[in-house]
Amino acid sequence: MIKGEKMKKESPTVQLGLRIEKSLLKQIEFFADANKVDKMSLIRQAIASYVDEMEDAFQDQAIEDYISGRIDEKELKEDTDMKTIPADIQEARKETLKHIVNKRIKGD
Repeated sequence: MIKGEKMKKESPTVQLGLRIEKSLLKQIEFFADANKVDKMSLIRQAIASYVDEMEDAFQDQAIEDYISGRIDEKELKEDTDMKTIPADIQEARKETLKHIVNKRIKGD
């Protein structure tokens, strides 16, 4: 560290400039009042909840893609942070791929 230089403490948060429709703000204020929280806390909670739902949907899609053979084990592990693939998912993939192969052999 250079003499006279202050160590900067990095914040775990970031400030965003956000413009929203007035009608949405009225809804936010209504729900914030009903839940006895400030509107910024409600907005943070709503964003976190939405991102969690998106993450779950993304992981569900990755599992579906793995089962249907659109992605491989490595991609599934990367997309879901799984260390190992659960036996039920492996079995579902095996059965799905077997069905696809049999369908192609029969010419359906």
